[in-house]
Amino acid sequence: MNIHIPVSRPVLPNQAAVAPYIEAMHASGLFTNNGPLVRELERRIAALVNVDAEQVVLTNTGTQALASLVAVMKPELWHVPDWTFTATGLAVLAAGKKLTLDDVDERTWRLRSYARDTSEGSILVTPFGGLVGAASLPADSTVIVDVAASLGALEDLSALGDEHAVMYSLHATKVFGCGEGGVAVCGSVAVAQAVRRHINFGFAGARVSTIGSVNGKMSEIHAAYAHASLDAMDQERQEWAHAHSAAHEVSERLSLSTGPTGLSTVHPYWI
Repeated sequence: MNIHIPVSRPVLPNQAAVAPYIEAMHASGLFTNNGPLVRELERRIAALVNVDAEQVVLTNTGTQALASLVAVMKPELWHVPDWTFTATGLAVLAAGKKLTLDDVDERTWRLRSYARDTSEGSILVTPFGGLVGAASLPADSTVIVDVAASLGALEDLSALGDEHAVMYSLHATKVFGCGEGGVAVCGSVAVAQAVRRHINFGFAGARVSTIGSVNGKMSEIHAAYAHASLDAMDQERQEWAHAHSAAHEVSERLSLSTGPTGLSTVHPYWI
């Protein structure tokens, strides 16, 4: 007999928790195109990471958030770690830019160094729920930090520089998941506005495509689920902390390494 024990099982808010937001969506008659639920969700996430709401842009996936950031930021060549989920590199290619794969440091599992040439940028991947460390990012380098699973850390990003950006995922497997969704936190409002234009057919105040662009907006339905997830934030963080405590105990007992990220922040992994 085969017994399947899931390492992790995605759980989204139940229907009762989402219902008030679905009702508000129907009452507004707006289901997408930067509706009120999306804009309010941007404000809520901005408050969590301590930035202005205009610096936060919601997308239909985390990969799209990465791709749009790469597309609107200046570098044509991006340094990507060779140890990451495939979406990181594919986002660069989807943006029509070039990439080079760089080795990661065996101690930190991150890129060993940042690109210093102004024509090059770096995508720093912090694996398994690690912290961004906004204050430590080099001011003279364009850096996008792929911390897909780290929104649960509730990290202060107010120190982001103008040439810096951060991507979080709202995939069903992540903390505060909504099914599918992405968050781009930009160091400058100008970059955020460019991302909004890129995910909305290149429209900038008129229905004319001003740049090569995509339809990458988050829908009101996904925003409804994300709001319900944030409403239960305290409970979800407590449940993850409890799970990490049990995982830490088992890891120590079996002499297992939890890697450089460890289990000190709220994230959905025990690998």
